[in-house]
Amino acid sequence: MSVSRIIHMKKIAKSHAVYFLIVALLFLNSCASIASHSGFLENYTPLQSGVDFKEEFFDPAANFSKYTKVKVTPTNIKFFDPEKKAELELADIDRLALLFSSDIECVFAEKFLVIHAAAKADERTLVISPAITSATKANILLNWAVLLIPIPFLSLVINSSGSASFEAKMTDGATGKLLATTVERRRGNFDLKSIFIGSYVDPFTHAEEILNTWAKHLLEFVETRQTQSASIR
Repeated sequence: MSVSRIIHMKKIAKSHAVYFLIVALLFLNSCASIASHSGFLENYTPLQSGVDFKEEFFDPAANFSKYTKVKVTPTNIKFFDPEKKAELELADIDRLALLFSSDIECVFAEKFLVIHAAAKADERTLVISPAITSATKANILLNWAVLLIPIPFLSLVINSSGSASFEAKMTDGATGKLLATTVERRRGNFDLKSIFIGSYVDPFTHAEEILNTWAKHLLEFVETRQTQSASIR
């Protein structure tokens, strides 16, 4: 093998290593973790490490396949972390709560009939009750300051990302029986809008995109339960 070819191969290997380093650092800035239990769910004992969420529980005897309608209650903010609450405007917390309920309704509308939060639920209705238990803003000034420091990839290592924590419970529309619960905290979000807009323009973008991600994961969680229910009946 010629010297020039060896040098070329080393350059390719180095570029690939840099690429994977960048991806790894971005992923570290966007991670899910176990959230502090706020008290919204009351009983956290049944929760286990899950696939769609860091902590989740579902009643294995519940027949999720029977639900054709979904009702989303207004997002609860009464259990919001007091320390995080002091760092935000109440109007921003209210806005995130409205956004989360809207995100869940929009995502589930693709697969279910979504009824109004004030409508009467029946035996075909799955009721989803979400709560935002904390949220933080990205530090835009810090991110810009780090970005302007002439050190390669420093902005990927030192990055202020917004975060959010949530809890949710799913109940039967007719009986109110508890069917499932989920809990998770997430910092940052691994999408281009969060990486660029959320880090350098809008401090709430990370939290907003996290809520949207959770809405999609809730749908995936329910669809998985429906598939499992159908296979055993």
